[in-house]
Amino acid sequence: MTLTVALIYPQLLGTYGDRGNALVLQHRARLRDIDCDIVVVSPGDALVASADIYLLGGGEDNAQTLAADLLKKQQTTLEQALEKGYLLAVCAGFQILGHSFPIANGKFHDGLGMIDITTRHGSPRIIGELVTTCSIEGIGELTGFENHGGHTTLGKDAQPLGEVVHGRGNGVESSGFVDGYRSDHIIATYLHGPVLARNPVLADYYLAQAMDVDLGDLVPIEDDPAEVLHRERLGAVR
Repeated sequence: MTLTVALIYPQLLGTYGDRGNALVLQHRARLRDIDCDIVVVSPGDALVASADIYLLGGGEDNAQTLAADLLKKQQTTLEQALEKGYLLAVCAGFQILGHSFPIANGKFHDGLGMIDITTRHGSPRIIGELVTTCSIEGIGELTGFENHGGHTTLGKDAQPLGEVVHGRGNGVESSGFVDGYRSDHIIATYLHGPVLARNPVLADYYLAQAMDVDLGDLVPIEDDPAEVLHRERLGAVR
């Protein structure tokens, strides 16, 4: 089989190298002799309607606003695609999926409303290493770095991606800080790195989901340098 990864608006949502998530997926698939194509969706392009995995990255305020407006015009296509496909959204991409997100001068911009989150301005800016314990069984701890000024509140029934071990994640403390959001077909997070480069098991989880197999069914990668990086970054925090 051939997997298709759709990288959405990397010219706008690629501030922290999040486009690298597409390269990680392709590389880890090919190490297992699985064909994997990357389709870049540039601003103004029609959204690919049948990709297996969709990626949204981080971006500055103006780029984030433009990306949200462009995606709004193709929201129906994206929602239908995610009936079978899977989406990873990072930072600005995470905020875009929610009801609203902050822009300049204390104002807010409408998001897509695809997930039940709302983001407001927060101070001081949240910067530094971020470690979470993932709520998805078999994933374990996730590592990355965060750099954002938004504080994101989950809706009543929304589930976070993980509980924060180090850092601030969504930046809203109730009984403890959490990071991101997850549902059956969407994972969103403030983890940069890129997140899939730092967390190979999460990359493999996406491949397994797209192939409709269990994570444990994927052929192991021997002497995996990504696992070494993962352990090194966790050790650096501790």
